[in-house]
Amino acid sequence: MPLRLPRFRLRTALIAMAIVAIVLATYGNAVRVHERERALGAELRKFGIHAIDPHSAPSHLLPPRIEEVLVDDNLGFRTDGISWTEKSRATDQKVTAEQMSRLAGFAKLRRLVVHGDVVEPPAVVAIAQLPTLEELTLLHVPLDDAQLLEFAKLPRLRELTLEATGATDDAIEQLRDRLPELNVFDD
Repeated sequence: MPLRLPRFRLRTALIAMAIVAIVLATYGNAVRVHERERALGAELRKFGIHAIDPHSAPSHLLPPRIEEVLVDDNLGFRTDGISWTEKSRATDQKVTAEQMSRLAGFAKLRRLVVHGDVVEPPAVVAIAQLPTLEELTLLHVPLDDAQLLEFAKLPRLRELTLEATGATDDAIEQLRDRLPELNVFDD
């Protein structure tokens, strides 16, 4: 008896092809986003902006997104494959507003930590353009009241930690009035 192949209706075959196409397109988009974020992270590392990947999934799996970024007085880490070393930032080299606004390329950015006098004043205001930010920590970052009130533009901001920033108590209270869900931890 000859081998009989299964028969499908054209409609069934088209539905199956559509499902496969949707799955492949979703996976391809996730890989594209992952590669774009890795490239952006590598570029920003030159300016002392460290994108922290909370997971270390292999790139062939559906990739996690960057959720945390650290801006400090180190220009980044260099490795020889075995050990890590830090390269200190030159005292006059600060993160610009354009560089800070590039963080918007991280679609899932939830937490930003800025440590030290490492950003230009307009770059502090550029932080207010990061709509997914939920936690912001500013440690020893010169900050005036107008800059602090710019953070009221962050709709998801739930936690703000300030240490030695120079912001006044009045400005902090105004910010709390504008964002009632905000928890502010001030030194």
